[in-house]
Amino acid sequence: MSGWWWLAAWPVAAVLLAAAIARIGYALKKRRPTPPEYR
Repeated sequence: MSGWWWLAAWPVAAVLLAAAIARIGYALKKRRPTPPEYR
């Protein structure tokens, strides 16, 4: 009975992790724009 909860929590954790990574990446990109030669 205590083994199914991680199956339900895994998609939620993945979405939260992806949102956190996207937010951090967006903040870094907005604070320090990339030069054209890096694009």
